[in-house]
Formats: sequence, C-alpha cells, structure tokens
Amino acid sequence: MSAHPISRSKPVVIDASMPVRMLRIDWGVSRRALGVRAPSGSESLITLRFEAQPDGPEQWSLIDPRSQARVTIDPPIDPKHTRTHIRVAGACVHVRGPSLYAFVSIEHPDRPDLLYARTDIFDRLGIAGGRYQPLGVRVLGPGA
Repeated sequence: MSAHPISRSKPVVIDASMPVRMLRIDWGVSRRALGVRAPSGSESLITLRFEAQPDGPEQWSLIDPRSQARVTIDPPIDPKHTRTHIRVAGACVHVRGPSLYAFVSIEHPDRPDLLYARTDIFDRLGIAGGRYQPLGVRVLGPGA
C-alpha cells in the first residue's frame, strides 16, 4: 500500500504555449571572492546576473547593487552553442544555454523559484565551487 499526499490547494494552470520573453537569475557573490573582477563600488555582496531571451545569446554580468556599476562577463567561445533555449513545460521553465542549465518553477507566477541550476560561471570567475544561494528570479512573458 502506498500513501499519497492530498493537496487541498487549487491546481495552478499554466499555458505551456505561453512564451517567455526574458528570464533573469541573480546570485550573490562576495566582492572579496571576485577580486579584481568586481565592479567599482563599495558593496560587499555583488550581484551575479544571468539574462537571456529565448533562442538568443546569454548575458552574464557583475553588478554592485549600491553604485550600479556593471562588468560584463565575456561568453565562452564555442560557436556550436551560442543560443539559450527557454521553454515552458507545465509549471516549469527549462533553460539550456552555453553556461547554464536550469529549471525555474512558475507555479506561482508572481514569485518564480529556481529549482535547479548547473553552471560553469563560478569556475570561469575563479571562485571556489559549491552551492550559491540565488537572490531572485524574474520571468517575463509577452506584454510584461
């Protein structure tokens, strides 16, 4: 016999054909860990930002939240993998790009949640491996 949880909440219906216009994921990285790569400013926690549009190139940048100084991170050079594929399936957004593979829950569209991310960006920045807490996720649909 198996037990299945009973959900009393109403299911969220997501239109799988609804396109995503833009996806952004932010992580916090210490200025100290970035060393000379950090943007100018005084904030100790720098925002590492991933941004992409479906089937477009990915963009990575480092942003000082106080001064808004920004440093763009050069993309990896691999002509076979230059596009970011972003697809909606059920209540999830699947992201597959040159430097990021991720799943974002849009079960609650007003507060999307990063469920899983695998990226080489921390290696490329010379930051020790490990888990990094996301600061936020933003998913924009058409007209948003």
